[in-house]
Amino acid sequence: EARKVVAAAMAYIVKSLSDMGLDIVPTSTNFLLIDVGEAKAVRRALLRHGVCVRDCTSFGLPRYIRIAMQPMPECRKLIKALMTVVVEEKVREH
Repeated sequence: EARKVVAAAMAYIVKSLSDMGLDIVPTSTNFLLIDVGEAKAVRRALLRHGVCVRDCTSFGLPRYIRIAMQPMPECRKLIKALMTVVVEEKVREH
């Protein structure tokens, strides 16, 4: 049952991120690496929307954030916040 929940969350998030034009690193794990441009700035902006993601700068990937699969309500909140931050506020370009 847990695998089905994770698979549904993954499908929803991947489609939503793709629709936003964000690049996603292919994975077989329960998390995604997403190229958002300025990862530190995007992470800070997402925190202001109540969403916590991992900035991958410490891994040598300053353009990427890492998101783990969560239950659907949290996934919807993440996508809404990313839409606001990355698309509407254009934080990734700063």
